[in-house]
Order: sequence, then C-alpha cells, then structure tokens
Amino acid sequence: LLWLALTFRPDIAFAVTQVARFAASPKPSHWTAVKRIMRYLRGTIEFGIAFWKREPSQFKLQGYSDSNWAGCIETRKSTGGYVFFIGTSIVSWKSQIIRSICLSSFESEIYQLSLTSQEAVWELKLLEDMKMGEAITLPITIFGDNQSANTVAATGKVTGRTKHIDMRNLFVQDLVHQGLVIIKHCNSEDNTADIFTKPLGQVKFIKFRSALSLWSPEPTDGLVAN
Repeated sequence: LLWLALTFRPDIAFAVTQVARFAASPKPSHWTAVKRIMRYLRGTIEFGIAFWKREPSQFKLQGYSDSNWAGCIETRKSTGGYVFFIGTSIVSWKSQIIRSICLSSFESEIYQLSLTSQEAVWELKLLEDMKMGEAITLPITIFGDNQSANTVAATGKVTGRTKHIDMRNLFVQDLVHQGLVIIKHCNSEDNTADIFTKPLGQVKFIKFRSALSLWSPEPTDGLVAN
C-alpha cells in the first residue's frame, strides 16, 4: 500500500499514512481500515495517473498546501500535505504528520507552507537538472486556504502569534523576494491538498481525486467494490 501511495495512487496517501503508523502493533480496527483501502483499490483497479503532452509554454508548476491542525487524536499533532502539478498533470505529493506540536491552526499552516516551499525549490532544481528549467514560468504559485498564514508567510510580518516561528516565515518570504514562489489564497473547497490531510466525504473526495489527474478508461465512482 505504501508503494502504491508513493508511486501512482495519491488518492490513498492519507489513508495509508494513517494505518502505516500502526504497522508494528496493529489492532483489529487498523486491519479493518486496511481491508477497506483494499476494497477501494479493487473498485478502482483501472485508475492511474494521466500525463498529457504539453507545449513548453504550458509548463507551469504550481502547488497546493494544507494542514489539519491537531488532527491526530492521540498525539494532537497536525497532518500536513502538499501536491504539485505541471499544467494539469500531478508530479509530486505528500501526506505527513507534522513533527512539531502546533499551538494553532495558523501555526500548522505556516509550518506546512514552509515544507511545501522547500518542495517547490527542489522541484525547480530537478527540472533544471533535466534541462527543463527554462520552460517553467516563474514564480511558482502555491495555493493555501488560510488567509492569515498566507499573508504572514509571504510578508514575514512578525506579531505576538508568530515571533516563535518567524524563521519559517523568513524562509518563505526570502523565496517570494527572489521571485521563485508566490503565495495565493484559495477557498478550502478548491484546495486539492485537502485530500492529503483529513478524511473527506464522498462528494469532496471524488472532486479532489479528479483534480489529481487520476484517470480510468472505464467511468466509475470507485467507491463500491464489485
């Protein structure tokens, strides 16, 4: 399941990340969750990532960042996630537990924006090594759904709420000043990274799964195993 989640099934990344934490000592509830993921995969066995041929002018790299504050009921740690696209084709994604204990949703979003920005820099360097860097339009747009976090991360403004985490603010701010990234706001309903941070209802899950460029030759909602 980890291999699938890391290679070509980003739609199961969040669920697999959650159950993998209990691999050393699973309980019946964890095994039930694993079997549910298996049933979902059986119902969507034809799904895969679609890559479409693009002109160099369409090589726009952009990403989405999101965090679910204190989402872990045991440790109260937050779950963060990001996803990057070139055009409409997904190229990287991640769902992870944020190691630091965040004191607010604002702080967890700032932390995740910093991690997402690091990935953006790595993506750009990789494309440069592949002699494709000149085709990427700068700055790289990173969308987030927390307006306060977006503003602070982009401007580096220090307040009583941010003085203990301003190093991460300054990192993102430096990238903005270099013209490498730009932070933009998007509504939570349009934040594709949401699928990597929390359980979603059927309608929202299918919406974001479609946004990940997952494609099947046979139309199906994939939520009921045959």
